[in-house]
Amino acid sequence: MIEGSQPFEEIQEILHVANLALEPNLLRSKILELLFKKIYVECSVFFLPGDSTGGIEVNLEEKYVKQYKEHFHRYDPIQLIAGTYYMRRVIRLEEVIDYHAFVSSRFYCDFLRPQKIHHKLYINLYTGDRYHGRIALFRPQKTDGFSEENVRILRTMAPFLAFALDHNDLLIKTRVQEGAFNLVDKNVSVGVILVDDSMRPVYMNQKARAFCQDFSVRVPYKDAVFRMPSGLLDDCRAISEELGARADCLALPKYRVLRTDHFKAFHISSRILGNGSSTGGKLFMVSIEEVHESMGFEPARLKEVYKLTNREIDIVLQTYQGLKNAEIARRLFISEITVKKHIQNIFQKMGVKSRTALVHRILEDNPDFVSIAGSCGDPG
Repeated sequence: MIEGSQPFEEIQEILHVANLALEPNLLRSKILELLFKKIYVECSVFFLPGDSTGGIEVNLEEKYVKQYKEHFHRYDPIQLIAGTYYMRRVIRLEEVIDYHAFVSSRFYCDFLRPQKIHHKLYINLYTGDRYHGRIALFRPQKTDGFSEENVRILRTMAPFLAFALDHNDLLIKTRVQEGAFNLVDKNVSVGVILVDDSMRPVYMNQKARAFCQDFSVRVPYKDAVFRMPSGLLDDCRAISEELGARADCLALPKYRVLRTDHFKAFHISSRILGNGSSTGGKLFMVSIEEVHESMGFEPARLKEVYKLTNREIDIVLQTYQGLKNAEIARRLFISEITVKKHIQNIFQKMGVKSRTALVHRILEDNPDFVSIAGSCGDPG
């Protein structure tokens, strides 16, 4: 311990430790160790934020720690004047109370004197409006009190100690959030892409990346740098144009269904997130959800034999599953009139006049699935 020296080495040491994202109480203990090395201290307490009864105690007997928590904290002068001196970084108790009267108090006689505690100094740790706790340093009566030099050193160190605690908290929260974010990213069933107002992706989760990779088998990339299928962001562009045409308009989400060459179907929804004021521009979200379809036929074969379009394949699938026109329209995000027109075209191409005949034609063309014909029935 070298009193009076500049505290730069100690500050560097504690800032280095703060970058390790330690368990908070371990960092607090290291701060106390640092103070014990810097100035002479017999014992100390690190009062945690929101706890006026203690937290981390050094060189204090357990029975006195218990007594303080259960009873004596109510009579500690610092607890009574803490609000008044909240923004004062370093406080010597003898400077803010009548110490002659204090040494005659029950708190001093029954609690401090048996522990040989006489001189008390407090360090308030805060960054901005965030309070990180209070450190109490104690010396016995037989020693000198805390000097002006001690106070100067501690006032120099206090902001850095508070910053270290704040930085450590931020690192811990960031790592927890990153862990949770990665867990969600790996397990969420919906693909998510965030796109800025220049239609460049700023985030893409694993499901979205897999979708783009799968979709690229059929659709070439429009932008080889960002690896985005050319048609995926059309709705985001349309929303952006709507907002540009009328700044006061409400941009509703847009929906579509895309299908890969493997006949996987995906619901695509696009929307704007807020008004972009906090990000310096608009931010769009594209969500991609696979439609898990149970099919009793081969879509590729129907497309080849009857020259059906991808949209007509979608309609055939929904009809085969027994959905009515209104249900198909809701699922595919199109109007009932459009559904009816597609069904008319499908009937014409496949040479049938009813839904029942359509299902039978599908089953006739796929004899391996005749056994499930009874479960299809007439979807009406």
